[in-house]
Amino acid sequence: MGREIGDMLISEYVKKLKNTFMSESSEIFRISGLVFAVTILDPQKMQILRTGSTKNPKFLNMEINYGSVKAEVDVLLGVSSTYEGALNSKSLFEQAVHALSLTKHKNYSSNVCYYGDIDE
Repeated sequence: MGREIGDMLISEYVKKLKNTFMSESSEIFRISGLVFAVTILDPQKMQILRTGSTKNPKFLNMEINYGSVKAEVDVLLGVSSTYEGALNSKSLFEQAVHALSLTKHKNYSSNVCYYGDIDE
């Protein structure tokens, strides 16, 4: 039953993501397990993402009901942009992974980290 619920949660979340942030030119890739990469090309959708995550650090979380089971999908997001220094797809991915790793740190207060905002 655990795998079935997990797959359903992922499926529902991906649907929400597609409807809210992705346009026809966007793509979603499963990197591994629960790690996904999404391309968002629409600047307005990127601004919605930034505004929402700035106002509410758990903006991307989602509560899902599955029969008698209620679960919250807790989402961590690392964001990189070709507008902020990523020169190719490899560096874009590496920057996003680095930003994502910071969201997992116990002292980081948000579920979203933008690579361009990191002071190193």
